[in-house]
Amino acid sequence: MSVLILSVAGRAGAGGGHNRRPYPPLRTAAGQASASASASASAPASAPAPEVRGQLPPLRSAASGTTPPLILDGKSYLQIGKGELKLSSQPQYQLGMYVEHVGARAQFGSLLTRAPTRAMLMSESRAQYFVIWGRFAKLFQLRMLKPVSKAELAGMFQSGMPEVFADRAPTELRQDAEALVKLIDRDLAEGQELRIHISEQAQIDLYLDGQKKVGPVNPKLARHLIEIWLGYHSAARVLRQVLVDKIEVLKTPVSKPAK
Repeated sequence: MSVLILSVAGRAGAGGGHNRRPYPPLRTAAGQASASASASASAPASAPAPEVRGQLPPLRSAASGTTPPLILDGKSYLQIGKGELKLSSQPQYQLGMYVEHVGARAQFGSLLTRAPTRAMLMSESRAQYFVIWGRFAKLFQLRMLKPVSKAELAGMFQSGMPEVFADRAPTELRQDAEALVKLIDRDLAEGQELRIHISEQAQIDLYLDGQKKVGPVNPKLARHLIEIWLGYHSAARVLRQVLVDKIEVLKTPVSKPAK
């Protein structure tokens, strides 16, 4: 799969004139194999205390033609886009957008019935809404292009979701967002990674240089988090096109596990 890189020299406008209603959540296709059945016993939302659960093993490639997926916790993730953010007001990083193969592919057919051509698929934010609302796991992989402090990383979340941290935000939503930011307890050097994993059940976990931090379970917060890059109101929205540019890779059949 070819890699599309976007470099940004200045801050993009807010684009606040967009009033299109989002597509409703996509329903799981009939006969879908659950992408997260093994995760159904995860910790309840009432106990999202910051926690470290060992080192995150490196994402390893699985043999799959020209576009090898990444394997995390035994599941295959496909990269649907990649870009770079180089704004002086933001941490500078290279970002890869991954979706869990089984779950995303099962729902992708529903999108294709409404948008059978690439032009239709990429217009009217269909691809972005598919990722934001789709009930499958997502993985953001941010590789730092320069050293970044924990305060700068926290600021990235706060500036990307200002409505979530506002006093008028629902109490539970704001508290979960604040708890998520508190998980950022270290600086990252150039080349180190921040990974953000969002499960099908909206369990949000952070990985700071391989160290896992268990975050809250909150579907609304998960959507706001994804919209930092795929929405309209953050500086990082300049990546919203390139991060879904290769979404058609979801047509790739799911490989059978090796015996």
